Amino acid sequence: MVLNIDGYKKWVRKCRKQATYRHNLEILCQGREDNHLHTDAFNELIENLKEKNTTWNKTTFNCERSVSRTLFMEENSDGDGDR
Repeated sequence: MVLNIDGYKKWVRKCRKQATYRHNLEILCQGREDNHLHTDAFNELIENLKEKNTTWNKTTFNCERSVSRTLFMEENSDGDGDR
């Protein structure tokens, strides 16, 4: 589901728990993947989330890792089943 960019601003806040931070970061990363036209805006929201949560930012959860893994899997799945 694609939301207005303003709907994602509520996820940029100080998080008390690491699980909440990860959840909010996953939502913002998914929004960035779904809305390619607003990539810069989502990158700014992700940076704002990281700035507000310096404690959890040190324990890296890299949402780009999941994107690159998906792209790698899509590249390898093309035409491999014909053998």
